[in-house]
Amino acid sequence: MISASIVFGSTFLTVFALGLQSLNVNQGHYLAAALTSGAISSGHLWLYKVMPNPTWFDLGGYYLGGIAGIVTSMWFHRVVKAWWKARREGRSALFVPSKRWPRPTGDEHTDVARCGLLRDDVH
Repeated sequence: MISASIVFGSTFLTVFALGLQSLNVNQGHYLAAALTSGAISSGHLWLYKVMPNPTWFDLGGYYLGGIAGIVTSMWFHRVVKAWWKARREGRSALFVPSKRWPRPTGDEHTDVARCGLLRDDVH
């Protein structure tokens, strides 16, 4: 069971970082993309150590970690980006999304108004 927890954690970390990496690269955030590379590598190293002979629990941890990782990275990126924008504009440093938080309805790049939340975000 401990190995299943390690597999879940390493897969979560890897997929979470891969999701952030994709968003950061697509939006031209060089420093953030560089930092997520370290997290991707760390997650892979732990995963390779445990997965040569997986149990059924390990496989379950692998799939659940991937699902939780990508969904969490999408939410995390949106919230942190909105918080960063508020911080740069001099609004409250503590950003808590309301229930009216806009849900994405498609590719942000098709809607110019939603294409990047930062003022200097050009891509």
